[in-house]
Amino acid sequence: MFNLLFFTTSSSKIMIEVKLMISVKYVEKTLDEQIDAIKMFLNEPNDLSMYLVNYFNLTDYFHKTETEKNLLLKQKFGELYRDNQDLLAKKVETCQRQWEKHKDFINSQFQAIFGEKFDFDCVAHVNFNPICPRFIESKEFDVNALDNDAGILETSLHEIIHFAWFKDWKEQFPKTNHTDMNAPSLDWLISEIAVDPIFKNSELKSFLITEPAYDYLYQEKINGQNLMKVVNDLYRQSSSIKEFQNQMLVLMNSKEKAQATHTTVIPEPEREL
Repeated sequence: MFNLLFFTTSSSKIMIEVKLMISVKYVEKTLDEQIDAIKMFLNEPNDLSMYLVNYFNLTDYFHKTETEKNLLLKQKFGELYRDNQDLLAKKVETCQRQWEKHKDFINSQFQAIFGEKFDFDCVAHVNFNPICPRFIESKEFDVNALDNDAGILETSLHEIIHFAWFKDWKEQFPKTNHTDMNAPSLDWLISEIAVDPIFKNSELKSFLITEPAYDYLYQEKINGQNLMKVVNDLYRQSSSIKEFQNQMLVLMNSKEKAQATHTTVIPEPEREL
């Protein structure tokens, strides 16, 4: 399937085929952008922010004034950025090369899974944030430069699955808004659970080096059974992603859904280089 664009000249009509593709461009995040991104998660003390405080050794962060906090972040990230600037540039290059190598196969798998071709121009921001946020509307996400290349590709695919998932989800449930697509909403939780069967029941599983969903989800039970086993069975029984989405909504709205409710996720340490 192609989009057909027509251009008319004075003498003829020219037809150009435009291939629908998921593309990813890896770019380096600047120092100031990285500091701003980290500050998003440091608004108040909670499990997530305390993970970052310990990870970056931000001693007494929440007892400091705003000015002191900013100075501390600039000092810590300034050192990290200067010491690893070559690594950032290298990661952008190697990850882009890795994507280009596999992009045709990846696109074919997304078409097989979702039953359609996608035209996503994604941007992957390479930086030192161990928490890798994604932004559905703009098709952007973060990857950790301290991760290995295989881990970064897995993270990239995880986020692109979310982009494709919510495209279909919003077609079915048009009232879905920005808040619904982010933690801790039920829509968000369903999308995080669904990443596992989507990976494991397709050839995308060849890119897995870890479990694709959050660790705690593999221990959850629903209706007395292991959540992920139930979800994988449901996925294999569904004739399409949209049918699976409807079945997941029914499942997670069942009386015992409280057994699988979201708790604050502590990110795993990055994989070793």
